[in-house]
Amino acid sequence: MLSGCKTISGNTGRQVDREPNQQQDISGIPTAELHRHLEAGLSPETIAILGQKNRITQIKSSKGEILPVDPQDPDSIRTYYKNLIPGLTTPDGFMKFLASFAVPLSVIKSLEDLSEATRRQVLEQAAKGCLHLELRGSPYTYQSSIKDNPPYEEIIGAIRSGMGKAYDETEASASYIACFSRQKAGQFGKEVVDTVVKTNTADSPIGIDIAGVEPGFPPSKFKDILAPAIEAKVPMTIHAGEQSPPPNFKETPASFIREAIDLGAKRIGHGTSLISDMELMEYCRQNGIHIEACPESNQALGYMPIASHPLGKFLRYGLSASVSTDDPLMFNDNSVRELLKNNMEALKITPDDVAQMTRHAINAAFVSEKRREELTRKFNSLCPRK
Repeated sequence: MLSGCKTISGNTGRQVDREPNQQQDISGIPTAELHRHLEAGLSPETIAILGQKNRITQIKSSKGEILPVDPQDPDSIRTYYKNLIPGLTTPDGFMKFLASFAVPLSVIKSLEDLSEATRRQVLEQAAKGCLHLELRGSPYTYQSSIKDNPPYEEIIGAIRSGMGKAYDETEASASYIACFSRQKAGQFGKEVVDTVVKTNTADSPIGIDIAGVEPGFPPSKFKDILAPAIEAKVPMTIHAGEQSPPPNFKETPASFIREAIDLGAKRIGHGTSLISDMELMEYCRQNGIHIEACPESNQALGYMPIASHPLGKFLRYGLSASVSTDDPLMFNDNSVRELLKNNMEALKITPDDVAQMTRHAINAAFVSEKRREELTRKFNSLCPRK
């Protein structure tokens, strides 16, 4: 059982004078993670288990090249991604990053594999102190990996099944967000949205997200595709304000974040360019727009060093924000707690901030109100307010 959480008080407005004390321990503070891609969150051990089960001996890239990795060996998988990281900051780094998703996807060959991969990931993160985990991914990506190309509804059903099994085993909480990429929206977006609208319920919410290459694809471009989800009030988060460097964030400006909010997004994936627009920051603070910060991802892909990341400023301003691993298979730290332990000083955050981010994440989670109350009770039992 987790223990040792520092007693905290709530954050109800702007704070500007707080200084981090890095000597304090966060090992007893439970976390919640809202921005983690399902296949890129698999541990090397899970990939190897599925690789052995399905007798996968080699993996080819989308260009037909054999990747230098043994999909049945966890150490080989770790080495492959370790060697990949230095190349992610090159001009074609983001495309190299996307190509590396072939490794986990290549070992998922059935709905049962998808369910088991989900179950194992949720349980692994719960064991590392995560009270609630949200996994996102594109149904069409899993469909193309699985024999007989099952319909999206069955894909989502398999993911939900894995999450349900994890909850039955240890009450590990999780939910799913269905994505479609900007560059493939015309091909897949409508079917993803229609399936989410059909399967989303108040008792078992499913979120919707737009991901992929951001420059040249402002969120407003997808208004028509998202219209059914907007009308049905499906929980929405959108990757926005990520893929360009400060201070101007030229290719992914804060206006992209504004457009995402105007479409109905209550959460923003990454959102680093928000720091360049104080008026929009104030709007987000007043309206409870949640920022899913992913600092390790932003640094690894060459957009922003962790030491320059605005997460600490967001929190001191009073924004609702939390931290996530995004794609931990590629970026090394497998859990939020590991990410924070390695980067608290650079991020200029405190143990109080860590606990507050968990509260923010629980409040912003795409879960039923019953589950939210349950998560709040669990967190408060570990980290009671003064």
